[in-house]
Amino acid sequence: MAEKKLSPWDIADNVFMKKERIDPVADGYDIWMMNKICSNNIDTIYFAEIVNMYPNISKIMSYDFYYYGLDKGRRYGKWRKNLKDGDIEIVCKAFKVNKLKAVEYLKVIGESGLKKVKDSQFIGGLKSKKKGA
Repeated sequence: MAEKKLSPWDIADNVFMKKERIDPVADGYDIWMMNKICSNNIDTIYFAEIVNMYPNISKIMSYDFYYYGLDKGRRYGKWRKNLKDGDIEIVCKAFKVNKLKAVEYLKVIGESGLKKVKDSQFIGGLKSKKKGA
């Protein structure tokens, strides 16, 4: 029966807290995911940058670099989240383009063009009537 592979979070916790060393190949270690996790912490971002400089590095070498190079300790990095931009959403819907194209469209059409697009996308509705009026 095959052994269950560890999640990226379990592997990162193993590296950060210096638990027993694992076999990165057998336990499902992913270099890209570990770099992503380490790039969210101020004290590990430099390590992620170094590993990114060597795209052909083996999983074992990458794991050992993080395991032996980082100090023991918990890390609570915040993940970047995309903010919803109402203007971009309106342009996406109006012109049926993706968000990257919508940003380009916003630069071209300017404020006055954006106002026209917003007006064209406005969907009116009925005002609710109060009872007894």
